[in-house]
Amino acid sequence: MDDMIKQILDAVTDIKVEQAKQGKDIAQNTKDLSTHIEGVKQCQTRLDTLEKPAIALNTIKKWALYISAIAGAIVVVHKLYKL
Repeated sequence: MDDMIKQILDAVTDIKVEQAKQGKDIAQNTKDLSTHIEGVKQCQTRLDTLEKPAIALNTIKKWALYISAIAGAIVVVHKLYKL
């Protein structure tokens, strides 16, 4: 009977040790995840900053295309009325 109690106590002790180890692992994983999330946010900020000039350039190109299309239409109408 005493041997059985000793085995149970040893098993409980092993469980407690394993729980402490897993608790430390969870804490480390949480810390690593927080660091990773912060890195992703920084990368997104950098990416947004890098994309701003490209977005502006594309907008300028669209406006230039619209203006040139309107100018072309004006030239065509002007030439038609000169005939």
